[in-house]
Amino acid sequence: MTLLFPFLSASGQIQISSVQVTVTDPSGALVRDARVVLSNSINHSSEVGIADGSGTYVFNNVPFDRYTLTIEAPGFRPATPELTVRSNLPVVVKVALTLAGSQETMRVQARSGLVEGEHRDRPCRGSNRATPRSGGSRQLRQIVATTPGMVTENDGLLHVRGVDDGVLYVVDGIPIMDRVVCSHRHCP
Repeated sequence: MTLLFPFLSASGQIQISSVQVTVTDPSGALVRDARVVLSNSINHSSEVGIADGSGTYVFNNVPFDRYTLTIEAPGFRPATPELTVRSNLPVVVKVALTLAGSQETMRVQARSGLVEGEHRDRPCRGSNRATPRSGGSRQLRQIVATTPGMVTENDGLLHVRGVDDGVLYVVDGIPIMDRVVCSHRHCP
């Protein structure tokens, strides 16, 4: 009969436990006043607590089941670990929160009149072709303008001092004779 007694007492046991949650920061320091929520998605129950001065909160009388913890504290990202309560032994959970990064969204919108509209370059008098409008040609003009005897005028137009006829470009080692291209505002 003594063998039957321990078996009967184990089957009549209440299936509840406790969950102890300790909250720390990334360095291991305790986080006090963290909001701790224990949720059960099956029966939609939840219990809310606030971590004490030692960063700990204890949920008592927790039935055996699966749960989700939600831990929130100012300056930290929320953590949502899952846990399972399967025995009467207390479940001890340590959660290290990560610092919340700053997040900023910026929307840029142009107002009319602030940016000059698109226009095609056209050659000045006497030229039969236009210089391509690519970032490379603009950079080339800026580099050429730094050489002695060159100057930029009128919104970046390249001008050879003393000569107003043409400019010799050298692209990939190939000399190209061309007139300076100007925008429609500056052409006569």
